[in-house]
Amino acid sequence: MIDERFGSMNKGIVALAAIAVAAALFIALTGPGEGEGSGVPETVATTAAPVGLTVGMTEFAFEPDTLAVQAGASVTLGLVNTGGIEHNFVIMSTPIAREGDYDAANAYFERTLAPGESATVTFTGPAAGTYQIVCSISGHFTAGMIAELTSS
Repeated sequence: MIDERFGSMNKGIVALAAIAVAAALFIALTGPGEGEGSGVPETVATTAAPVGLTVGMTEFAFEPDTLAVQAGASVTLGLVNTGGIEHNFVIMSTPIAREGDYDAANAYFERTLAPGESATVTFTGPAAGTYQIVCSISGHFTAGMIAELTSS
């Protein structure tokens, strides 16, 4: 009789533990966070594997200057400012032709780094298409700090 009570109790504890793990996993996979410096939700994609990329920023270039990601995939991006001045990495929703056209409301994703700073950021790959990457700090776009992101 005692063994049966403890057996039932153990089954209940295991069931509760399984429910807690499932709930924690659900929250981790579906709960959005905010990208630093952006309004883009940071989420874990369930349909594609994360993409890991590293981009260097210096006066006045991105290296590499072309990136490819999968639309809807979770993109993990390592940003490194090896320059002596502040730079930022901005994915534009629509391209701009000149520095004066920059509008933060048109930025899909943005992150600014101080000289020597590095960061790892995560964002969801935009819809399929080609996107312009710029440094929006005054004079940097004009100096040629432009790159391209292709999402497929």
